[in-house]
Amino acid sequence: MNNTARILKKLIEADGRFVSGAELGAELNVSRMTVSNCISELRGLNYNIASATNRGYSLSVPADALDGHILSVKLPDLAVVYFADTESTNASAKLKAAAGEFETLIVAGSQASGHGRRGRPFSSETGGAYFSYIYKPAIPCECGMLLTLAAGLAVAGAITALGIKGVGLKYPNDVYVSGKKVCGILTETASDGDTFDWAVTGIGINVNNKLPAEISGIAAALYEFTAAPLGRADIIRSVITRFCGLRALYAVDLLAAYAPYDILFGAEINIIKDNAATAARALGLDERGYLRAEVNGVVELVSGADVTVRRA
Repeated sequence: MNNTARILKKLIEADGRFVSGAELGAELNVSRMTVSNCISELRGLNYNIASATNRGYSLSVPADALDGHILSVKLPDLAVVYFADTESTNASAKLKAAAGEFETLIVAGSQASGHGRRGRPFSSETGGAYFSYIYKPAIPCECGMLLTLAAGLAVAGAITALGIKGVGLKYPNDVYVSGKKVCGILTETASDGDTFDWAVTGIGINVNNKLPAEISGIAAALYEFTAAPLGRADIIRSVITRFCGLRALYAVDLLAAYAPYDILFGAEINIIKDNAATAARALGLDERGYLRAEVNGVVELVSGADVTVRRA
């Protein structure tokens, strides 16, 4: 990390407070002139840094600001790769995962080809939070669905912590607020049959982005439920921190935490597989993360199918 990045890190950590040039120089073991030159460089990169006599420097970070420096400060235990725009964070993450890079986070300001399950497009305009986390799961492959459920629960917890009400989870990979989708999740893995070689969990959250008119009736962005724009870097940190904790839970504990958010439980649903729909009633999840569904009086386990709520 060069001197400019180190000074930026100190200013971000100060969270808007003034830090004197002398203090910055002493902490980083550089001259006052070096500090001044680094501040000039940062201003040239459009960082809003105020200066005041006898007080030093203060960085004003807009709520929606997102870049690699900010994310590295927020998530110091992870390797962070940031793209202002990319085709797909999952595509980039899978290449790194195959090369053995773990505990790495790929983040994009926007995606040109964001997608969810079965290749369905996911609108990924500037203002949303789009990120993919690379890790090596310690659970058996047959329990792999728990990874997506844990990610959904992490997103639900992060949104709830913002004070937003009406958060729910729709099996297997969608997060809703007040009946509208705000997040999609896609977990992709490689395995030797019994254990995972790697996993990439991609998460796309509508935060401050404007959504296409054609989906405004079924999807929403988080800013619609708050009085002000939200900090994407803080939301990403909250989600990843929660996700890492949830992965350590036993399945029974994870499913107990999931249950209060489960918007399908007890609902009349359609299970869609191979272009055919089967009517059923959702009965919750089993210990491997499969959906339990009652079909014609018989309880079946559902995995790998799409599930929709049956309208009256």
